[in-house]
Amino acid sequence: MKIFALLIALILMAQSFAQLCERGKMFCQGTKDECIPAEYECDGTHTDCSNSWDEIGCPHTHCPPEQLQCPNSTVCIRDTDICDGFLDCPGGEDEIDCPTCPGFTCDDGVCIPSSWECDGYPDCVGKEDEHEFCPTCPGFECSDGDCIPGSWECDGEWDCSNDEDHCVCKPAEFRCADGLCIPEEWVCDGQVDCRDNSDERNCSISAIPDIPLGQYPLITGVGTLRRVKMNTTVAKIAKRKIKIQQKKRREEKKLTSCLRSIDRQTRNK
Repeated sequence: MKIFALLIALILMAQSFAQLCERGKMFCQGTKDECIPAEYECDGTHTDCSNSWDEIGCPHTHCPPEQLQCPNSTVCIRDTDICDGFLDCPGGEDEIDCPTCPGFTCDDGVCIPSSWECDGYPDCVGKEDEHEFCPTCPGFECSDGDCIPGSWECDGEWDCSNDEDHCVCKPAEFRCADGLCIPEEWVCDGQVDCRDNSDERNCSISAIPDIPLGQYPLITGVGTLRRVKMNTTVAKIAKRKIKIQQKKRREEKKLTSCLRSIDRQTRNK
């Protein structure tokens, strides 16, 4: 009698849980309020219910023809997932007994491209691809450990906290009050290049060389025409544009490394 009453209670409880979900969805038992589409049940994906309840007790012959089933699991993977360097099966069986890794093998057996080794960004879980035998920074190593191209050191722009420290100005360069070196033609050109504005102090109209009218394009102001030194301006813009592109590539590489790490962690869950 007690067993019958308990069974009735469980049925009523399941019905009350089912009412939490919309039509066409199923309740993930053991969770507070998770609902997933009914067709997700026994589809081989363990990430539908947070506790994988939708894959418990499912038959082991449900994988589509173009997919393979992981041993001792209901997870289905593509044949291209085998020996691809990522653990797709819960037990990592898809990366066991694989051919010799053509790139770099992490301590956990994951194979990564050789170009990822010593590239400055850890790709292995244990960061062993950035080992002690990696060459030191080929450019300028910042105080925070970041590595920047050597041409960025003492180039008149702060790319990290110390790449412009202790720089000795070359001939035809101007030393800012804070020690930064900039080309002499940047002084009194109407654009602030020193962080302390020292390159634009004590300037006068006489400091700007007279440029024959028509030698350079005219820029229209508010009802006025002004002659400008287009040579230095264009050079500065071109140089900064190149650096912006270089920095963009560096940021894209960092983002790619971050996405690789997230993808790896997601696959290993």
